[in-house]
Amino acid sequence: MKFLTSLFLFLITSCGLHSFDIVHRNSQQFEACMTMEHNIEIPVSYKMECWYNWLQFYTAGQNDDKIRYAKQRLEYWSNNVERSVCY
Repeated sequence: MKFLTSLFLFLITSCGLHSFDIVHRNSQQFEACMTMEHNIEIPVSYKMECWYNWLQFYTAGQNDDKIRYAKQRLEYWSNNVERSVCY
């Protein structure tokens, strides 16, 4: 019986560790996009691609504030590119 209890606890924690890893990786990717935001040498297209990819592939386990912020940044850069092309 003790073996089954230990096995059960191991299975529960090992499944949880995987999700923590995903959340951590997704947060790191968000921080990478944030770092790009503050570097004027990085082209706007790279910044847009970073936010677009984050929204497509890295939102699991992230809070709504981060998702909303990423959408706002993508919209901001999209508008900036359109304005620079028009003028």
